[in-house]
Amino acid sequence: MSSRWPVVVAFAALGVATQVSWLAYAATTTVAARHFGVSEEAVGWLANLFPLLFVVLAVPTGMALDRALRPTLAVGAVLIAAGAVLRVAQDAYWAALVGQALAAVAQPILANAITRVAAAYLRPEHRPLGIAVGAGATYLGMIIAIGVGTAIPTDVPAVVAVGGAISVAAAVAGLFALRGEPPWRPASEVSPLRVVRVPGVPVLAAIVFLGMGSSSRWRPGWSRCSRPRTSPPTRRGSCCWSCWLRGSQGVSSCHRSPPARLSSRVCCN
Repeated sequence: MSSRWPVVVAFAALGVATQVSWLAYAATTTVAARHFGVSEEAVGWLANLFPLLFVVLAVPTGMALDRALRPTLAVGAVLIAAGAVLRVAQDAYWAALVGQALAAVAQPILANAITRVAAAYLRPEHRPLGIAVGAGATYLGMIIAIGVGTAIPTDVPAVVAVGGAISVAAAVAGLFALRGEPPWRPASEVSPLRVVRVPGVPVLAAIVFLGMGSSSRWRPGWSRCSRPRTSPPTRRGSCCWSCWLRGSQGVSSCHRSPPARLSSRVCCN
């Protein structure tokens, strides 16, 4: 049996869509708050929903993937598309919130399936590359989300429309690719308690917990990138790129930069 790379590529596109949905308003927080007539904190919750729901749904969605891979992936694809369509069709905060919630429910489904999809659709020697493609797609989605917000930082509906188009296209491709049965059937229905008892798993979970917590600490700093009172939109977009590439150091340096130095360096304040 040959590897089915189209399925892996379509699944990777869904990974891109989850990140584009998550960070849909990250580079335009202040502009979005004005557009919707809400506070910046309210716009921040459009992104905060994702990690919160991920923690709640990670184990249940993992078990669902073990028992019914293709139907569960299809549900994730439909949720991503439904959230995108709602955000585009209704230019209102409630629609943005509900649309983000739908995408946030889909994220643990798709993120938990990276290794599962590789094991089900690729030959053993191709699976490491397949996992790398699926994992790398999530970071590509982050880059695209920030790039779109940087390119059109003052037009929230346009940013949402671009992200929505990506999400719908990825969902259609994913549903089309999932029509056929996977050629390999890995062992299923592994008890979460058995996984926890595997040597090294608790330590790995702790490392991931600390790493994700550290990276999430500087993501809220992106909200400062869209404050128009101190720098033009193009410069604020550049700040988002700088903060993303340089991590927490980038955000902290942006926060420390005095307004007098705006002409000589990119600053979030």
